[in-house]
Amino acid sequence: MVSFFQETDKRYFYWSEIKHRPNLQFENPEKAWKTIKAHRFLAAKRLGFGNHNFSYNLTSFIQEDLHNFDLKLIGGL
Repeated sequence: MVSFFQETDKRYFYWSEIKHRPNLQFENPEKAWKTIKAHRFLAAKRLGFGNHNFSYNLTSFIQEDLHNFDLKLIGGL
């Protein structure tokens, strides 16, 4: 199960990918999708601007990409 969540953190899966994905660790694709959505909801950071509320997921893989981007940007200056 942990490897499944690590894979969902590496890639942002959409329902169109999950419903046709072979070898899921779940009874059916709907159960996998509900689990992914719950994992994203629990891991999400929340942010409010006035009457508007936003949420986003900042995975370790996204943080690594942002770090590498930052290093390359600084090297270019």
